[in-house]
Amino acid sequence: MLNATVSALTTRCAVLEIRVLGELRLGDGPFPAGRPGLLFALLLLARGRVVSVPRLMAELWPESAPGDPRAALHTTVARLRRVIGGSVLRHSDAGYCLDREGVVLDADEFLLRTTVPAGERSAGALTRWESALGLWRGEPWGRFAAGPAYAEAAELSERFEVAREERAGALLALGRGAEVVAELRALLAAAPLRERRVWLLIEALTPGDQVGALRVYDGYRRALADELGLDPSPALVALHGRVLRQETSGRDAVAGAGGEPSRDPAGTRAPAPRTLIGRDAQLTALRTLLELHRAVTVVGPGGVGKTSLAAVATAGHRHWWADLAAVTTADAVARTVADAIGVEVRPGAVFETALRHRLAELNGLLVLDNCEHLLAAAAAIAEQALTASAGLRVLATSRQRLGISAEQVSPLPPLQLPNPDSAAAPAVTLFVERATAAAPEFAACRADPAVRRTVADLVRRLDGLPLAIELAAGRLGALTLDDLAAHLTHRLDLLRTGSPLAGRRQHTLAATIAWSCDLLDPPEARAFRRLAVFAGEFDLAAATAVLAGAPRTVDPGGPREGRRPVDSSGSDAAELVARLAERSLLVRPGPTGTGRYRMLETLRTFVHTETPAAELAAARSTHAAWLTAAVEEADTGLRGPDEPRWSLRLDDLVPDAAIAFRWALDAEPETACRIVTAYRHWSYLRLRADILGWALDIDERRASSGVHAAATLHHWLVGNAAEARRRGAAALEAAEPGSHAESVALDALSDQALADGDFDTVAELNDRAHRGARTRGDQVAATLATIAHTLAAAYSGRPAGPLLARAAAEARSSGNPTSLAWVAYTEGELHADTDPARALAALENAIARAESVHNRIIAGVSRTAATAVRARTAPLDRATLADARAAVGYWSGAGSDQLLRTCLRNLVPLLDRLGAAAAVVELAAATGVTDAAGTERLRLDAALARARASLGTAFDASFAAGEHRTLTAAADTLIGELGRFAAVEGTLDR
Repeated sequence: MLNATVSALTTRCAVLEIRVLGELRLGDGPFPAGRPGLLFALLLLARGRVVSVPRLMAELWPESAPGDPRAALHTTVARLRRVIGGSVLRHSDAGYCLDREGVVLDADEFLLRTTVPAGERSAGALTRWESALGLWRGEPWGRFAAGPAYAEAAELSERFEVAREERAGALLALGRGAEVVAELRALLAAAPLRERRVWLLIEALTPGDQVGALRVYDGYRRALADELGLDPSPALVALHGRVLRQETSGRDAVAGAGGEPSRDPAGTRAPAPRTLIGRDAQLTALRTLLELHRAVTVVGPGGVGKTSLAAVATAGHRHWWADLAAVTTADAVARTVADAIGVEVRPGAVFETALRHRLAELNGLLVLDNCEHLLAAAAAIAEQALTASAGLRVLATSRQRLGISAEQVSPLPPLQLPNPDSAAAPAVTLFVERATAAAPEFAACRADPAVRRTVADLVRRLDGLPLAIELAAGRLGALTLDDLAAHLTHRLDLLRTGSPLAGRRQHTLAATIAWSCDLLDPPEARAFRRLAVFAGEFDLAAATAVLAGAPRTVDPGGPREGRRPVDSSGSDAAELVARLAERSLLVRPGPTGTGRYRMLETLRTFVHTETPAAELAAARSTHAAWLTAAVEEADTGLRGPDEPRWSLRLDDLVPDAAIAFRWALDAEPETACRIVTAYRHWSYLRLRADILGWALDIDERRASSGVHAAATLHHWLVGNAAEARRRGAAALEAAEPGSHAESVALDALSDQALADGDFDTVAELNDRAHRGARTRGDQVAATLATIAHTLAAAYSGRPAGPLLARAAAEARSSGNPTSLAWVAYTEGELHADTDPARALAALENAIARAESVHNRIIAGVSRTAATAVRARTAPLDRATLADARAAVGYWSGAGSDQLLRTCLRNLVPLLDRLGAAAAVVELAAATGVTDAAGTERLRLDAALARARASLGTAFDASFAAGEHRTLTAAADTLIGELGRFAAVEGTLDR
């Protein structure tokens, strides 16, 4: 296949050893000085990635560029080459990089050693931590720590501090706590507010110096209150209680975080592991089952503590946590899991394909929490996960088993109850601890035998359910223990369900919840019922709007900065929310930041069951009105300079938007239309075809122009061109001339026309859109219209420079990041053939701007465009071939025929440059060469002409072979072809 003129690849470069921990060193000599040293640091920090010329220029000459910038950069590079040698420093059209295999950085080894594998035993952990600390020679990155290496230096320093703590924790776990007391005292003196050090020192002191351990806690508590106005964490408070009771051992400090919340490596937030009481046997059994079986389901009644047990069991393990409590439909289960594991669905992608590919990459534990209300869907996703990856295990929590073949059930019973003649049991311990937290004065009497007997009787009536016990204990202080027990005794059996399927404990839990609700005064009860409409977390601003019974505009900047609602009902709402949280009817927020509240799923279900239909409908209506106002305001903000804030706001509101939309479909169709319209622009930027697909659920006879436009974009993303054109025409027909809705409709139609190669229609549509936008003073809509017109001109070979200049001016006027990213992408496309270096710099700029506002569509198409430029102009070396293979793999896994076809077509010129004539013909035929237009068609025709001249009579056979090849098969063939070229130790001299 390869042409006979292939020459040998450059010999492998020599290895450079660089030290950045402590004094900067290059091997045994000094680190380069001046600008060459800064250049070297920038390339080292990139870890083998290419750093663009514009980025290097900005870093090397931050205040003013030299007279001849490129000459100055070349001089700096040459000076650096003289110091480090030329073989490790690489140059391409995109910029400069260091050969990753040619560099050994002590910081990388330090980072590796400070990442302890999940489940590593204490002795192994100790060895690893000590070896990591042996690499540390001082503060990292020297003079660059205050500049380009700031983030990495901070991470390395924090890892060093953690390593010192974890070494002490490992020694403590091995029973060698006496060896680390002095060291821990010094560590705590250096950072007196690091709770992990407080925890470890208390554990180290407790066996022989309980008084000293209590003094450490008291000193930390006072310092925390004086410095930050905070209290110690609940976990540390619990440890303090165990020290007082002389119950601690060294087990609490084992290589976790001393009871601190765990985070899995993907960043998915799991519930903070709580102190488990009376669950040692169940925890050991669960961990054993997870070692022996690929699927384990923790089964038990509502409120028994399944989630808490799972959180503790998974702490320290690589895991992804999918909470299904707020999910209301079977279809949304897979989406929730996809969000938890980090699936990105790209333009036109098939969601199922993207999910399957991501699952296949995982190696760890997938947690499916709260499965009981969507059992079949949870079972299906569990089966899919186990099939996709042999290294993946599934842990589920549910009220009944999933019913999959690999499943092992781990029953979780209620807490052990006291015997009739005893008051000692875990259920009593839980009540006492929670009651003491709610009413500290209870500590003075909890050892009284009569009190213990009353508590024992009370928890027996609650059947040992942790949730029921905590709800009851939370009332202590508002009621005396005797009144609490008497009231519960009289109310326990009043609200039993008549269903024969409901178990005794479910009856008891319902009675406990009903009793808790009965203790609320009328405003609290009304607030409790209304707040149950939220799908997940909510803040005080949202609660105020829903409790007030009227929509309220929400400023995400306001609540995030701690500003209280300004309406007169705000303070009342805050008081009601606080009182419900105090009664354990809402999950309490953390001590700092904007408070985020959540109602437990069990409570929410109970409220919906017990609330009269008319009242629930009124609450749903108020919630939908609040949600609609919030997303419409965010949609407007999305088009301004504060786009990042509003984009995150719309992301946060998706669960509530789904609930409100589904309710409004039948109850308030106009509200459903407004929700879809408000989410159209954001969903397009985020490639959320699923949300755009809400438009398909609205009766077309009731659909607004905005709904039709959303449907148009949905069909465009999934590759349904005919439906995209039809719904686009409906959107335009329904829009008032000159309105924003008309611009939206024209933009949606333009996207499909551009994909069709109908450049004259694109120009016509966007001329009309631009006139309307200018009349309204809408700079963002004007920019989008000009961008589309510019692309059509560029693709058809017409002059596009003046249009690009107009778009740039309009984007700068709006200050909108997405508009500026579109301009950068368009600049890259415009110069792709005439100035590849400028095009790549512009596309890199577009990617950076897009990613800063979570804009997936611009980031994706910019990467595709950059790959196309490199395929035509970059050196024929392994890096270019690897980039091409990565691009094909990227779109092959996305499930988008339209964008996969575009990617494959863009790589025909690369095969042409490699002299693979048969492969050129087969790939062009497989991707439908007759569908191409503009400059793309010209490139394909030229490549085919050269292939025909090379192949002669074999041309037709190759073309026929390609025509019968699917896109997936064509992609696999191309990846294999490029792999064979890359495997040869040579590079074409062409």
